[in-house]
Amino acid sequence: LEETRIQIDARLRPESAERFGTWSAKDLLFHIAAWERFHGVTLRTRRESGREATAAEMLGRPLDSADADRLMALDTEETNVYLEELFQGEDWPTATKFWRESHATLVDEVGRLTDAQLAEGGEEPLWRRIGLESFSHAAGHLAGPGEGVG
Repeated sequence: LEETRIQIDARLRPESAERFGTWSAKDLLFHIAAWERFHGVTLRTRRESGREATAAEMLGRPLDSADADRLMALDTEETNVYLEELFQGEDWPTATKFWRESHATLVDEVGRLTDAQLAEGGEEPLWRRIGLESFSHAAGHLAGPGEGVG
């Protein structure tokens, strides 16, 4: 997770003109931050309340019930489109703040897990899910659309 933070901070910066498919560096920063936030908030809500996080908790924004239901029903690709539309027009300071907060939430929650908890999940243990939602996800996008995810 620390290596991912270093790579993201080095490559996804306001002065970056690099494109990641159709996404700018800022678009990608929001994208990665959102998915890390979703996973970190999910872990925190399960730990603190023993329940699944709501759509508003995962986004960190108030949602009416129709928007919340719509978001929870989306598949991964539809969620990505939703997020792109949601963050379109946001500025770099907002993107950077969202990234730092999202990543810190995930790091904090992962740090609270025991080895036994990380191994839970059978064929897809929690440690693998964490990797897919964070460092594997980011690495795939940073590799570019022809090389990895995105």
